[in-house]
Amino acid sequence: MTGYPGTENTDLSGYDDLGCFVEEKGRGKPVSIAANWKRDVPVLLLEFRESVRVTILEGEIASLKERVAAVEAQKPLIVPVESLAPEPYEVIRPFHVILQPAGDEYLATFFDASISATGGTQREAVENLKDLVVTAFNMLTRHKQSELGPGPLHQINVLKQFIRRVE
Repeated sequence: MTGYPGTENTDLSGYDDLGCFVEEKGRGKPVSIAANWKRDVPVLLLEFRESVRVTILEGEIASLKERVAAVEAQKPLIVPVESLAPEPYEVIRPFHVILQPAGDEYLATFFDASISATGGTQREAVENLKDLVVTAFNMLTRHKQSELGPGPLHQINVLKQFIRRVE
């Protein structure tokens, strides 16, 4: 079997002109190429193509699993707030804080009152938000409602539904 491009330095002894193995010559396991290779090649190509397709799909599934895990890690938590202790405030009606990752920190948001705070941990973000709720309540109750703009007026009206100062 000579004259094929790229086979000049290939030892093809032991093969006939059709590429079928004739004798082993003591060099390991024989490679058998069937005489009807023209019929087998399309089947083998289809099998190879299917194998490649499966490999690609497995890679895409692994990538999707990683993306789903990343999305789940970013999923917000709902944290009920039932106390502002040790501050001298009572929670009249528990409110919910949405807690979500924000880069290397966490963001806690009380959407009804449009108040947010960050922290290095989930607990810190919620504690900072509770502190900010108390600070906003103190600051806004010092003013007459007629002195407040629409945003602060909305905030104090919402906060008054949820907390009150304990005397």
